[in-house]
Amino acid sequence: MSSRGHRCIATQRIIAREPDQRASQRQLACIAVGCGRVNSAIRRLQVSVNETEAASVLAKELARYRGMSYAQLLVLLDDTTKLEVSGPTGANYQIDIQVLWDYKPDGDLRVLGAIDDGGWRAFLPLTDSFIMRPNGTFVGE
Repeated sequence: MSSRGHRCIATQRIIAREPDQRASQRQLACIAVGCGRVNSAIRRLQVSVNETEAASVLAKELARYRGMSYAQLLVLLDDTTKLEVSGPTGANYQIDIQVLWDYKPDGDLRVLGAIDDGGWRAFLPLTDSFIMRPNGTFVGE
């Protein structure tokens, strides 16, 4: 047996001792951590987010913020707005919108949006953003 195989068995034995872990979690941990690879079993367990739909839903929400003035966005500075919305297919999404200084205080504002479906995608959400100057124009447009 290869040393890689020994690590999988050793990792599985260690993880199996944790009583609050379910068998599927032990199996995934062994495969992903102990073996150092992700195989087709994990890919089958992942819930796939429709990235096209998610991007469209996020763009629609960011459009509301693009319609705000610099002063209106300034009121939202450093706050995170959390929303739960449904996409056209009925999929449920969580959206976080945050307004923050882009580089330095009293300068450009960056509005950052992140969307996920609450599944595996929550670990790496789809994001989009725009930057507004104090005069109300957009950077890069």
